[in-house]
Amino acid sequence: MTDVHDRDAMFCCAEADNLELPGSAGSGWIDELVDCVSKDLQMRGIAQPRIQARTHGHLPAAERATAVQRSATVVLVLSPAFLASDWETHPDLRAAIQTASRERPEQVIVVERTAVPRDQSAAFDAHRRCVFWRADRGAIRTLGFPSVAAEPDKQAYYARVSDLAAAIAVQLRPPPPGIPGHPGPPRRVFLAEGTADVEDHRLEVRRHLERAGFEVAPRGRLPSDPIQFEAEAQRLIAGSRVFVQLLGAQPESPSLVPGAVQRQLEIAIRERRDILQWRDPAIEVKAVPAPDHRRLLLRETVHASSIPMFCGAVTAAARQPERAHQPVPMVFVDASREETPHLEQIFAERHPHVQWDWHEPKRTELKQILGAVDGVVLYWGRESSERTQRRYYLFVNHFKVLKKSARRLVIYDGPPEDKPDFQGGGPWRLVRGRDGIEPAGFREFLKDIADDHG
Repeated sequence: MTDVHDRDAMFCCAEADNLELPGSAGSGWIDELVDCVSKDLQMRGIAQPRIQARTHGHLPAAERATAVQRSATVVLVLSPAFLASDWETHPDLRAAIQTASRERPEQVIVVERTAVPRDQSAAFDAHRRCVFWRADRGAIRTLGFPSVAAEPDKQAYYARVSDLAAAIAVQLRPPPPGIPGHPGPPRRVFLAEGTADVEDHRLEVRRHLERAGFEVAPRGRLPSDPIQFEAEAQRLIAGSRVFVQLLGAQPESPSLVPGAVQRQLEIAIRERRDILQWRDPAIEVKAVPAPDHRRLLLRETVHASSIPMFCGAVTAAARQPERAHQPVPMVFVDASREETPHLEQIFAERHPHVQWDWHEPKRTELKQILGAVDGVVLYWGRESSERTQRRYYLFVNHFKVLKKSARRLVIYDGPPEDKPDFQGGGPWRLVRGRDGIEPAGFREFLKDIADDHG
């Protein structure tokens, strides 16, 4: 903590929110929260945390405004009473909070004490951390309301208090070192906003990354306005080392900007971020009704694993130095004209970092094409396998002339699922993707050509 900060945390709250709790011997909701946070900070090695919460003796507004400026973190306890208090109505206090929000947004944290109207609280969205403010069946879930004594799940209350203490503690310690040879701010991971069915898992990943010393963006919620959402997501993803996204069975959520799940991913692809996605291994992908969402769940960047294993993969990726830009490998897909409408979904959408081509070439073009590309996929779809067999021998002869490795040639057994097995029994490399699921052998093929390309 720097010398200019004479407080570790300043809790800005309405006195009405600190009314005495039943059976609490004179303490109120804010007192209880501050006491729990203080004890948690001490367990984190911060001796005698300096926290100011109550306005003892009606501390003048000017002095409270100065306290906001001189605090390492500012915690806004949001409620209808707060919006009606002098924190919002007095110009000096309002200006102090606005200045802190604008100049040091990472040091401002919003805890929602009681649900407030969206039109009155939208300005605080950037500072709402999802562990303290969440939508649950259309209602706002608050932090441990009404008190730990009355909370049926005390562990849930203490877990959220621990999250609040962790957010404060990050600002009281020196930032973690950057990647060797890459000086600058702490490494940032963008944790994409997702649907309600993965929100609890998303919180697990956030906690893991923050405890590992990473900066996790966004700190609060992304804007609800589509244009502002796009601009803020673009800014944060472009400045992040890794893009992390958790995918559920639900493609959309009413609480998100329409298309938010896919749009965040598209920005990450465009910005060439390292992408790690997760889905529950129990999800029956074939049973997912929306085709676009099925394709998303089958991307090669999706880990179907436990959350601890996924967290380990994210941590390892985030600690790696950013890779220098590599040329994009090129793959030619040979298919009958009737099959080409399906190729975009099967190849390009799943593997956007590969440059794909599947125009119908003339025989005189083949040698030139095969000399330029890094790999060839012979696509077998609805027609007889005879065509694909003939094309295989044609292509493999060109491969021999060009002295290219046979690892660069593969037959892709695509949909439909209910067709006879490939005929011929030749020595070809064949991967089975006819059920719509990405075949592991095809990922190995892409890895081979990427290794050769590099």
